[in-house]
Amino acid sequence: TGSKGATWLTLEDGRLIDVRHESVDVVRWSVLDVDVRSAQHFIDVVEAASSALSAEQDRAEGRTLAARVRLLGATHLHGELKRREDELLAELRRHSIESGGIYLEKIETKTRGEIALETLALRGDAMAGLFQSLQSLRDDPEALDAFRSELERPLAGVGAELLREEMAEFDEILREAESLLAGHLLDSSREEEA
Repeated sequence: TGSKGATWLTLEDGRLIDVRHESVDVVRWSVLDVDVRSAQHFIDVVEAASSALSAEQDRAEGRTLAARVRLLGATHLHGELKRREDELLAELRRHSIESGGIYLEKIETKTRGEIALETLALRGDAMAGLFQSLQSLRDDPEALDAFRSELERPLAGVGAELLREEMAEFDEILREAESLLAGHLLDSSREEEA
């Protein structure tokens, strides 16, 4: 992240008389954290992320900007952002193309719901039960191993190397499942309140 280059030292009669940085990079890499806590609608998130990309492009000193956008914060939009990640990526890629000189690597939705996960788990429906089961797996290594084995069984015909690569991200897969369920539970809780 930031300028990459070299430091030029000017010496005269063995004494240092000048030090200056010279940027030599042609592409500027950046990870942009976008706080979406105050966003009220999906379009607010699109606009906040687009603004962050444009501001970072201005700091890139005319170089191409390669960026990853991370959405952060507790928001009532958590479930919607998870469901509409592809749409969000398309909107930000459109912005990048229209702006010129921006390459958007990916978006990471690291938001969370505004309601405590423990509160969601207390609901009496099937989704809450599934959510509770996923959460309890984290506290029981034997159950977690058994669950992982159950997931691997249908993939027995897949090459061992590919299976290892896919299952290496097992913790991330579990976190993503929890996040999607939490988003669904938050959305359905909000609909019941309306």
